[in-house]
Amino acid sequence: MNAQKQQENDARIRKYITDNNLGTPAKDTLGLYVFIKEANAGGIQPKAGDSVVVHQVTYTLDGKVIDSTSVQNNQPFKYWYNVSLDNRVLAGFGLGVRYMREGEKATVLVPSSLTFGSLGDATYFDPYSPLRFDLHLVDVITEEERIEKYLTDNDLSGFETTSTGLRFRLNSFVPDSARADSGKTAYVKFTGRFLDGQQFDSNVNTDGTLSVLVKTNKVVAGFDEGLTKMRKGERATLIFPSNLGYGVNGRRNSNGQYTILPYQPLVFDIEVVDVK
Repeated sequence: MNAQKQQENDARIRKYITDNNLGTPAKDTLGLYVFIKEANAGGIQPKAGDSVVVHQVTYTLDGKVIDSTSVQNNQPFKYWYNVSLDNRVLAGFGLGVRYMREGEKATVLVPSSLTFGSLGDATYFDPYSPLRFDLHLVDVITEEERIEKYLTDNDLSGFETTSTGLRFRLNSFVPDSARADSGKTAYVKFTGRFLDGQQFDSNVNTDGTLSVLVKTNKVVAGFDEGLTKMRKGERATLIFPSNLGYGVNGRRNSNGQYTILPYQPLVFDIEVVDVK
């Protein structure tokens, strides 16, 4: 959006603030104005990788409702908190949520550069129209909470949690066999899944094994750490947060498409077939 349109948007928003006695915004950046209507100082702020649950009403500045969730039917909008990777979320909407805490309600006034820009809608708004979002940040679900829910929903127990956040459960024991110590090569059968149960990788139905030179960064940190707790012939389940997996970058295929999204917790069932 060019400088003139930006100035026109800002003037319209400032007039709207004055006309509606909204007072002083809690945040104003990038032309975005955030007014916290119901504060919750003890609520957590969302961070990248969290799941965010929001009720919202979107208006034009002349009062037309152009979008809304249903409070009556308890149907909030839930999205993964990483604006650049969730194309369902307008930039201004995501930025508004960024300045809120769980449980808070806010009015957010957003220039068109952070919404639909030069695009208009014949029914609702003209090109370069600023918008108003009334938001209620109902819930922020962290990676840790997602993992805990996975354990509860699947009635899983018996895991130890290490200092790094790895959850480890040994499913079969071979106490006198060779340990997969640092510097040794472990030959592994594995299946990797997301918390929703979707499988993203496996070599179980192949003739080969994955050879891993333990503690040399050949595999992601959670997988590597799990191996160091195992011996030849043993089976285990590993569950770990994204900082022990593919982190902020995720994993892409040769076409640039995500095969593992950023901030994705992972589940692995592994068997150490041999250690040398």
